[in-house]
Amino acid sequence: MPAQVTAETVISPIVSFSDLSADVDALAAIQKQAATLERTARQIRAQIREGMARTGLDAFVSANGHRASLFTSTTTKADREMAERILSADEMALVFRPTTSTILRVK
Repeated sequence: MPAQVTAETVISPIVSFSDLSADVDALAAIQKQAATLERTARQIRAQIREGMARTGLDAFVSANGHRASLFTSTTTKADREMAERILSADEMALVFRPTTSTILRVK
């Protein structure tokens, strides 16, 4: 006889829909501000890179003591299609382990 499976929904009395709505709206506003700031940061970052490259600097310290450094990093990425062609299903399972995450998206 198969085991009986039940599901239960628990609603916390602490959170009201108006509180949740306010929190979602606040997060949406912050994300909009963050996107604007990130666009500005990308532009300034590009200007700094260009200025440092033009002058041959790999590090620079501002008058206020903030340090900018250029560095190169190397990452290794697997070619999944190639791996599927040359590895067995069991080997693929060992190499490519799935990960699961829960993400909150607010727009």
